[in-house]
Amino acid sequence: MNKETVSNMHKKIIADIKDKIRNATINKIEIVKVELINKNIAWTQLLLHDNDVLPIRVDILTDIFNAPTKNIYMSPGTGLSIESDFITPVSNNIAVFLANKSYLVIGITPREDAALQDFNFELMKDWGLQKHTDDFSEIVKLFQSIYNINYDILGHSGGAAVVFNYSSKVDFNKDKKLKAVRIIDMVGEYPPNSQEFNNAQICLNASNQLINSGVFVDQDVAGFKFITQQAQLDPNGDSGVPRPVSGGNFTNIGLLYFSLIYTGQLPGTLTNTTGLPGSWYLKQGFLSGTYQFGDTPTSDTFSLAHTNINTIYSAISTIGSGIYPLSYDRDFYSLWINSFPLAWANIKVPVFYVNTELGFGDESYTVGLLTHSNVTSNIVHDYGHADPVYSDTAGNDFWNILFPP
Repeated sequence: MNKETVSNMHKKIIADIKDKIRNATINKIEIVKVELINKNIAWTQLLLHDNDVLPIRVDILTDIFNAPTKNIYMSPGTGLSIESDFITPVSNNIAVFLANKSYLVIGITPREDAALQDFNFELMKDWGLQKHTDDFSEIVKLFQSIYNINYDILGHSGGAAVVFNYSSKVDFNKDKKLKAVRIIDMVGEYPPNSQEFNNAQICLNASNQLINSGVFVDQDVAGFKFITQQAQLDPNGDSGVPRPVSGGNFTNIGLLYFSLIYTGQLPGTLTNTTGLPGSWYLKQGFLSGTYQFGDTPTSDTFSLAHTNINTIYSAISTIGSGIYPLSYDRDFYSLWINSFPLAWANIKVPVFYVNTELGFGDESYTVGLLTHSNVTSNIVHDYGHADPVYSDTAGNDFWNILFPP
């Protein structure tokens, strides 16, 4: 397919959007990229500016030879963009997988991804789960008005909470186009009196305390971005972070691998207040792998089980700010203890719910709350929280379960 054809397709997408937003809140479209991912998938990335302080980024993937039969709207994990979560690596990712299954893929990156370091973070004070859901809904409404066909919604991690919240507010008597909710590694609620429930209550209180004291953003992912960059620049350099055994600090590359594999043990934004690891809710970490300590930092050995480290480098390089509102975190904790107003019984379409053994693990309590949905649930063995999107074999291991034939 030549560049002129791709350009014409891109122009049609832009023209369709402009035609629909004349009376909408969106007042400016900024073109970020237009390219052909492979011989048949076109990728258009836009910034949609409305009356808020930061734009929403939208990624659109489509098969240039075949008209889509269904739309799918995707919401990424906290601190990530659609590109870093779902379009990495470019040669083998879930967005292309879906475009090849006749979906028009529409990815919605939250506004905070566009924030620069000098941004006034207090403006994000109230950007919680409902704000993210409203922005998601705004884009769904816009594209459904352009391409009025059936649609699914998909979320990973924090993005799954957005998807659950969105679907719980759909009036299914009026919106008959939503056909399925698809969840990648998240829980909706924890069983009352469980350790996870108690931890979430502690973190909810701590989040409110920090917000009231003037801390408005979580920078854990931004910190992870720094660790990754240091590992690339100087792999064997001293990270300055002590190993949990005698004999010096992690090397930069060792710290990266340990952080990827044992994320659930690392300190985070709330740790000084709660005494809990930042990602205590993960059974182990972002990625499955092994880490063996040697006599010295440079003799440590480590490997990832399913994901290539270059995929992580690519994903991290496409993250924007990496920060996200602490109120977004706060609302996850609130959701997990049943104090966020999400009516699970209002979700009345099939839910395909796939978690990971080393990520959020057991989702059965949440499944039990989906009383009006036909739920297909599964837990993928030996997968970490991010393996579902980055693993070399995720197509067979995970995507075919999330999208069964």
